[in-house]
Amino acid sequence: MPAILLNFGQTPNKYKMGRKSGRMKTFDLTFKGTVLPEYDSRQVKARFAQLFCIKDLAVIEELFSGETVILRSDLDRKSAADYFRKITQIGGEAELVESTESHAAPGQLTVKLEQDTASTPRIIRETTPGYGMDREIMIRRKGETVQSWPVSAARIDRQRQEALAKKEQQKAEESAEKQRRQEQEQEAIHAAAEEHAKCTKAEEAARAQAEAIRSSEQLERERLKTAHKAQQKALANAQRQTAEEKVKREAHITLVLDNTEQELAKLQTLAQQTEKKAVKETARLEQLEAEVSREAAQDIDNIKAMSLAASGKTRDEIARLEQLELETNRTAQDEITKLKDLEQQSRHHAEHEAAGLEVLEQEIVILAREDITRVEKIRQKTQGTADEEIGRLEQLIRETRRQAEIDTAALAKQVSEIGANEEQEMARLGEQRAQAMQTMAQEVNTLQERHKTTRQKAEEDIAQLKQILLKTKLENDEELARLQNMALDTGLQRKVKISQLQEAGTKARQQTHDELRQLQAQEQDLRRREAEELARISNGE
Repeated sequence: MPAILLNFGQTPNKYKMGRKSGRMKTFDLTFKGTVLPEYDSRQVKARFAQLFCIKDLAVIEELFSGETVILRSDLDRKSAADYFRKITQIGGEAELVESTESHAAPGQLTVKLEQDTASTPRIIRETTPGYGMDREIMIRRKGETVQSWPVSAARIDRQRQEALAKKEQQKAEESAEKQRRQEQEQEAIHAAAEEHAKCTKAEEAARAQAEAIRSSEQLERERLKTAHKAQQKALANAQRQTAEEKVKREAHITLVLDNTEQELAKLQTLAQQTEKKAVKETARLEQLEAEVSREAAQDIDNIKAMSLAASGKTRDEIARLEQLELETNRTAQDEITKLKDLEQQSRHHAEHEAAGLEVLEQEIVILAREDITRVEKIRQKTQGTADEEIGRLEQLIRETRRQAEIDTAALAKQVSEIGANEEQEMARLGEQRAQAMQTMAQEVNTLQERHKTTRQKAEEDIAQLKQILLKTKLENDEELARLQNMALDTGLQRKVKISQLQEAGTKARQQTHDELRQLQAQEQDLRRREAEELARISNGE
């Protein structure tokens, strides 16, 4: 795209005086879409989009259209150098020019990349207002002559109004976006407040529940205290009644001792029975574990045998398919060899026919030449005879000459007929030769087509056999995988059964131990009660 140069003559003095001499220089970063050598344009465009946060592909295409675009304006020296270095590193050719926004010429068209935080960057085109009809816009393109025309002040005002309207629209859009973000923030704050209220309610409910639990615990403690007091009171009453029941206790002691002995005997018998039962249960579980192990081993052996059988069947099938492939290849090779022999025989036959036709043609030519020679001799002989007759019979010259002319005409006619016949024979031989060559070509084409068809069929058969072989291999692999999965499942089931049996044995042992401990605790309790009774009896005495 040609570069655009806007020339307005000299800049008015008010624009020159507006710049302060002490102001720090700023720079504009411009880009014309040039890509450095040894860089891919697609990668450079992608990196440009990443560097300037551009999501619109149309903006990227405008940047690389060849038109001068101001990427950043009014940059200090450090920022400008930083941007220039980044663009050079990603493969673009940028240019730093001194900022001219403050003293831009009237009517100048500037193309900028506007960076808006609310949306993706976009390309904007602005025109600096002019001074009226006295100014001329001059546009120069590469390879073209300079053109000039006056610019209307009304059109410049209209453009200025359009630019102001665009700015007002942008401000309205920015204010709408700002209001939308404020509404979103208010909604987020409201949602956070609701979430905080929910959390507060949940905390209050948890505190109320904790208070209820503490109240129930306090009531439980009071109830336990009341029960303890009642128990102590009952114990005091029992102690008071001990003196009154002293006589009764002596008889009761004997009964208690007898009952204790009987209960101990029962407990010992029950302990022995429980121990025997635990031993039997342990033996049964061990036997069941052994049976499960044997069944799992037998299942694994069966699976291995099935896997070996499947592997053997697979190898036999692969061998059969390979043998069938070899036989198909051998048959195809034999067919190709037969076709080649038939092609050679047809070629030899055609060559033999052509040679025979050539010999026949040569023989016909020789016979024609002999006839011509014989006729020529006859003509010469007739001419000599006529000359002799002219000398001997002058009176018969006219008749002899007439006869000679007649004979000469007949001979010429015969010679012409013989030549025509020879040409016809030559044409007929040429046609026969052409037909023989065409027939030979047709036979060769037929043989080639048959050879191609046979080869294609052989290749299709080979491809089909390969597909069958591949399918068989896949089926065998699936079968082996299924058998392996069955073996794994069987092993896992075996492990699960063993673990279940072990857990059952452990539970049975634990139950037996618990029962033994209970029996021992009951025995100790009985002994303790017996000792207490004996002690109370002793104390009573």
